[in-house]
Amino acid sequence: MDNQEIRDEIRKRSMDIPVPDSLHPDQIEKKLENTKQRRPSAAKRLRFGVAAAASIAVICAAGVGLRPILWGENHDGSSTDSTVEQTTIAGEKDHADTTYEEIYDAIHSFQKKNQRQKEASLDIASEVIPETSVNDAESDTMMEHSSETKKSILMGSADSASSSRKGDYSETDTQVAGIMEGDIVKTDGTHIFTIKDSTAGCTVTIYEARGSRVDEQSHFTISQADCREMYIQGSTLILTGNLWDTDGPVRSGTDEPELLEPYDSASKSHITLYDFSDPAAPKAIRQLSQSGAYNTSRISDGYLYTFTNYNIQAAEDYSKDEREKFIPELNGVIMKSEDIRLPDRNGADSYMVMTSLKLSDNGKFTDSKAVLGSFDTHYMNQDHIYAVSRNYQDNGDVRSTILKYTYDKGRFFFHSSAAIRGAIRNSYYMHEYRDSFVFVYTRTSGRDTNGLCVMDQDLKLTGEISDLGVNETIYASYFIENMAYFVTYRNTDPVFAVDISDPKKPVLKSELKLPGFSSYLHSFGDDMLIGIGQGSKSSGGSVSSADRVKLSLFSIDSDYRLREIDKLLAAPDTESCADTNHKSVFVDEERGLIGLGVVDYRNSESAYHVYRCKKGKLKKVLSVSLSKSFDIYNVRGLRIGKYFYVVDTLGGIEVYHIDTWKKVK
Repeated sequence: MDNQEIRDEIRKRSMDIPVPDSLHPDQIEKKLENTKQRRPSAAKRLRFGVAAAASIAVICAAGVGLRPILWGENHDGSSTDSTVEQTTIAGEKDHADTTYEEIYDAIHSFQKKNQRQKEASLDIASEVIPETSVNDAESDTMMEHSSETKKSILMGSADSASSSRKGDYSETDTQVAGIMEGDIVKTDGTHIFTIKDSTAGCTVTIYEARGSRVDEQSHFTISQADCREMYIQGSTLILTGNLWDTDGPVRSGTDEPELLEPYDSASKSHITLYDFSDPAAPKAIRQLSQSGAYNTSRISDGYLYTFTNYNIQAAEDYSKDEREKFIPELNGVIMKSEDIRLPDRNGADSYMVMTSLKLSDNGKFTDSKAVLGSFDTHYMNQDHIYAVSRNYQDNGDVRSTILKYTYDKGRFFFHSSAAIRGAIRNSYYMHEYRDSFVFVYTRTSGRDTNGLCVMDQDLKLTGEISDLGVNETIYASYFIENMAYFVTYRNTDPVFAVDISDPKKPVLKSELKLPGFSSYLHSFGDDMLIGIGQGSKSSGGSVSSADRVKLSLFSIDSDYRLREIDKLLAAPDTESCADTNHKSVFVDEERGLIGLGVVDYRNSESAYHVYRCKKGKLKKVLSVSLSKSFDIYNVRGLRIGKYFYVVDTLGGIEVYHIDTWKKVK
């Protein structure tokens, strides 16, 4: 057996090895996103070194169309299989009455099967591969594949969201009006709050902001923990993040505990509450914990909803009687078995844990639920919660499972679930419009293709448009009521317009060309969109190392066609983090302002820029150099009255007057 035959045999057998949930590309991507970056990653920058352009698809619910497109039909008229494979409604194969023994058996059999197949594969490799079987050229090829794998992991999508405004100050950009999201900088119109992680823990600083004057009132540190996000509710400060392993190894040269990786199987998250009614002397109220690494959270109608991902230890590390090692815990107490779902009795090696906390009470969790599986992508509005898990098949295809919960006054109620062909990779790819659930997806089966599905309240398919952006991948999505805009990225740049006024008969209205590549979209008034992405001055639309941050201003015509009416390009070899964190972007539609941090790799510096849109033209009105070379991950812009604050959690606050954009502090 020659070297090629050996490799072919290993590759063939390895296709039968199921990948643990914690090692799927999306989990690794999530882990990378949750790891705070202090320097730019070469792999992160590599994704912009691919020749590319983009397309924006527009889905609308009014107007005259070309012809109906039924689900099961491509937009060119050819037939295709339905994207939705199975739907389960509460009460139908519900599997709600789960016992601890059933949970153990499902987890243990899943892990044991994985372990046996891994060991079999390693035995094959050790028996048939001589030490000299890989030459230098083959080694280079393997390294190139590894680089491409890193690139695909890091090519995540991030999208814009609509923001709400209360009082005369800006708030964190959110996806759904009325559903609050956390961030690293917050204001209540009088104070500015910042969080900063260090080896000592999470440090919270409270400033008083009165016009041009900013004075530090107090700061405190939560030891042995990090803080991913925070909220302000009245005089209560809510901090969410991960707890450190206090019994684990210490860092070299320090007495501090080792910080758990975000997806470590033993990790726990925290919700910590402080009373800042006296900003000079904030007081701790209490700290709650739940199993799993912090994923995301929302506040709705006075309740905090928190979602974590809990990875289970290796099968040989626990027995059936050691429930604390395979059952999630809340404040150190294992969850009741009836609060844990086991979808279709399938096994997994991780949980989604979700809790609710009434903020006016904040004594204990109002409700909690856990689901076996890696449900790590969430969409939430005032009535429903959707959680998505992606499962990778042996042939490279991706299947997604959607769970739908209703919630009321902190109580969770399972409603339905659906299995689909394709991947929903981002919460901003989902939307509810009237009585329908709408999502965009990418499917990989020999080629990449994208589409949009419309479901009824029970997650049963009512309509679909598919085969959009062939050999491309969705990069951004933005919904405005009955309109959905999404960007696909690879080689071409068509713009699709689809009418979904009749959810059973989506209609392709138009297909046109639009230059540019946007990985972030946001409404900008009644008839415009702002896009942030990458652009180049080179002809042909190819992306190179000289690629630069691009702002595009799009007009929306009466027939829903988009037209790029203005654009601005930053310096060569620049990048923003708008594509990985929409909360880092400041958007003030009323005043026509947009702000973002930009890193300049060529000159090893970074800055925060503010742009104004007036009469269809973009103009840079402010540029602030940041204290750290690549400090765009820790900077935010916010407005209080007539003053704009550039808040660098590592380097302080600068204040500018929005009428003159002159520095006042």
